[in-house]
Amino acid sequence: MGHKFYDIKEEAPIVLSIHANEKHMDLGAVVKKHLSQNLTLISLNYNGTKRLVFDNVKIDALHCPEDAVPILWHNVKIINHKDAYLLQTNSDGTRSNRRNSYRVPIATLGWLTQIGKPPRQVMIKDVSMTGFAITDRKKELHLSAGDRVSLAFDDLIFQIKLEGKVVRIETHDQYIIYGFVILNICNDLPAYINLKQRKVRR
Repeated sequence: MGHKFYDIKEEAPIVLSIHANEKHMDLGAVVKKHLSQNLTLISLNYNGTKRLVFDNVKIDALHCPEDAVPILWHNVKIINHKDAYLLQTNSDGTRSNRRNSYRVPIATLGWLTQIGKPPRQVMIKDVSMTGFAITDRKKELHLSAGDRVSLAFDDLIFQIKLEGKVVRIETHDQYIIYGFVILNICNDLPAYINLKQRKVRR
């Protein structure tokens, strides 16, 4: 059974995966208002002043609901209408395992905060547009599925702040890996991931 784009809640974050020839970039966006069954007003996580034009590119749209099962819509269109961006879908979305293929390794220390507990320094394993993972080498975090946390870290030229919910727990002999779905909108995340990807590929 396909997934309807208009079922996404307003103010929910999505990711636009944009391909042009051999180039690729991910751009964050937010669902603002559904205008019809296949047309949605969105805002882009883009701070530039120049109007973006999406001609001659292939665009997929990814949404990761809180149940952490990513949904992917292929070949969507972004239409410029006055001062707004409209997203048009041509087909239903399907479940996707795309999350794993676009994770980039981080290996950077950050600060993890839970409500009512002091911040703890953790090792960030990887991050994507929709999720992140940390490594608990001391097995001291004692997180459970559904727990919510805040994560803050500095890397390259960016200060990244994420809100996440535990959706995966991998227990190993010497450590535990926690996987999170991202719940907030971080405007710097697409640029950070793209820069990190370029450095990893070198």
